[in-house]
Amino acid sequence: MPELPEVEIVSRQLRENIPRGTRITEIEFLTPALRTVVDKATIQRLVGEPLEAISRRAKYILFHTRRGILLSHLGMTGTWRFDDGPLIKHDHLRIYFAAGPSCVGGKGAKGAKAATCTLIYNDPRRFGQVALLDLDHQRFADLGPEPLGPDFSGASFYEDCRRSKATIKAVLMNPTVVVGVGNIYASEVLFRSHVRPGRRANRVSKKESALIVDSVRKVLSEAIAAGGSSIRNFRGLDSAQGHFQKRHRVYGREGEPCPTCAEPIRRTVLAGRGSFWCGHCQK
Repeated sequence: MPELPEVEIVSRQLRENIPRGTRITEIEFLTPALRTVVDKATIQRLVGEPLEAISRRAKYILFHTRRGILLSHLGMTGTWRFDDGPLIKHDHLRIYFAAGPSCVGGKGAKGAKAATCTLIYNDPRRFGQVALLDLDHQRFADLGPEPLGPDFSGASFYEDCRRSKATIKAVLMNPTVVVGVGNIYASEVLFRSHVRPGRRANRVSKKESALIVDSVRKVLSEAIAAGGSSIRNFRGLDSAQGHFQKRHRVYGREGEPCPTCAEPIRRTVLAGRGSFWCGHCQK
């Protein structure tokens, strides 16, 4: 499942290629439902509207207009791409934009720039989501802070840990504590922080909490710079794979030598998710 770095990359690529003010000219629905039923009539309100912004909150991509916010969640296998060619298997939604001088677009006859640029959502497993939010929505009211923002601190994370009887990995992946840290990056963060994923969160010290927050920032920033982690399906808007999976120190490396001490990397299942860690380096 795409985690925060992967969603941030797609969000940035969309902003770079669809300028503010670009008008939505048509929305074409190719399937009745993804994870939930797509409210086609409501989303059609956006046709004719100019984009005011494209942003990200947690693992959601948000297309802002004056008449509402189009929300996109990639689920496990969702991708967006620019493509004015034939549809392919698992395409579920097409959004047409007026192709201004800066907007990426297809090519018309004899290579002339097309009048529209076409953005397509593809999702083989259909666990993604597309919905329209009102401008005064409270969809994210219960979410925690952004991990790369100023509100996520060692002090606040320590207080969340102190009040919890869950494992430190569960707290790190809890979106009411901090958003966007999924299974892959939680393993990498805890390895760099020298904290065992199965340790109870209320046994993590202030110093360790600060180190975990610092590691979150470093790991996620490095992953964004490397184009994300392409474990199975993730592709950017340009269909390029990420490269951060080549830098994973523990995730997916069960039985391989720890890059620090050479002990074999272990794998433990916590809350139904595989956790990778070093028994010597992480306590």
